[in-house]
Amino acid sequence: MKNSGLEIWDKNASKSLKSYPPNWFSYYVGNSYKIATRIGLKYSISDKICLLKTDLWNESIEYQRDILSEYQKCRNFSLNGIDISRVVCSAARTKIENTNIIQGDIRKLPFKKNSLDIILDLSTLDH
Repeated sequence: MKNSGLEIWDKNASKSLKSYPPNWFSYYVGNSYKIATRIGLKYSISDKICLLKTDLWNESIEYQRDILSEYQKCRNFSLNGIDISRVVCSAARTKIENTNIIQGDIRKLPFKKNSLDIILDLSTLDH
């Protein structure tokens, strides 16, 4: 991705952090994400689950759809998050504990092969 694309995400994230009002739609969709995620994770067969959540907009800016904080106190989870935006990663680090937040591009994940059990992608590919 060119720097101009990254700058657009950072600019929009900075602007949204200052003015984003919560609304009923975000709350509704956020609960739907959480329920769907809980159902899916019940089928995991690992004792220790290494989870990666892509696109941390929901964990940093639009926090009503935050998925990672649901699992930050679960001892059997190793949590990771990745986003291309520096601003989004910085905001996510202040809101989510016990999570490895990485600024990076999902087209080249900075993880060893077979080190992740689950990748949650709730709103990356649509962009």
